Amino acid sequence: MSRLLPSLFSLFTGARLHLALSAEGIAIVQQSSGFKKQLIKQQYVSNNQAKNSANWQSILNQLDDSLSQLKPAKNTLVTVVLSSDFVRYLILPVQQIAMNFAEKTAYVQAAYREIYGVAADGWHIKCHDGAPHQSTLAVATDSQLIEALNQLMAKHQLNLHSVQPYLMTAFNGLMPQLAQKNGYLAVLENTKLLLIQLQNGACQQLRTIACHDDWQLDLQQAIQREAVLNEHGENRVLVYAPAHKNTALKSMQGFAVEKIGEKIGLKNGLSNRPTSEISDPHFALLEAVL
Repeated sequence: MSRLLPSLFSLFTGARLHLALSAEGIAIVQQSSGFKKQLIKQQYVSNNQAKNSANWQSILNQLDDSLSQLKPAKNTLVTVVLSSDFVRYLILPVQQIAMNFAEKTAYVQAAYREIYGVAADGWHIKCHDGAPHQSTLAVATDSQLIEALNQLMAKHQLNLHSVQPYLMTAFNGLMPQLAQKNGYLAVLENTKLLLIQLQNGACQQLRTIACHDDWQLDLQQAIQREAVLNEHGENRVLVYAPAHKNTALKSMQGFAVEKIGEKIGLKNGLSNRPTSEISDPHFALLEAVL
């Protein structure tokens, strides 16, 4: 236990750097050390080299330049949030046979390979170790991206604390509000909607949908398609859209639509410290980890 104390102490008292990577660009939030975090700097770097292209190499090149200019303190703890531009999600149905975690992991890896072919052999795949009666949510990212992030943080003498797919950070923050809920959860990213069918608060199906300026129209059309295909009779739509907190939701015929997520900021103490880091839509992907 004594060996863990320095790392645990630094987790709460060390300087923090939060990064959100998407095809559009990089959102950077730098916080001071100490138990009471203070915002030092926030910056958004647009991906001008490959606009809206999921080319993580160009994103990391720009991140390298940004870190050189920012000069964060040595051993700053870094949390990276990846948009769905760099993540492939997969939900596997409930299995009829019991599997331990190693067996489930092997099963998920085989499922990715069946869908994506040999390309999946180069992916870092993780899955949620849920109850046997629940479906399994899995995420896959390019292993070279993870390795490149490790190398970049080592170059700048930073401590890479975690790399998290955006959906996982959002879902963890929303979990208390999703308990036992049935219906649909819509999670809005910059240019994508993650549409999840829920049963008793657990993910059953997931669709990634490109969205435009009128994202509510895209959501309505997606919900209507899903309702026709699934016919499960659930008419609840829960919307998590941190970049649009002040946008009124449009009604959908036959569906009860409501926003969720307002409690995430309160849980993370945002009411007691500067909130400018999430007021700009470019930084919305970081709300659940700040």
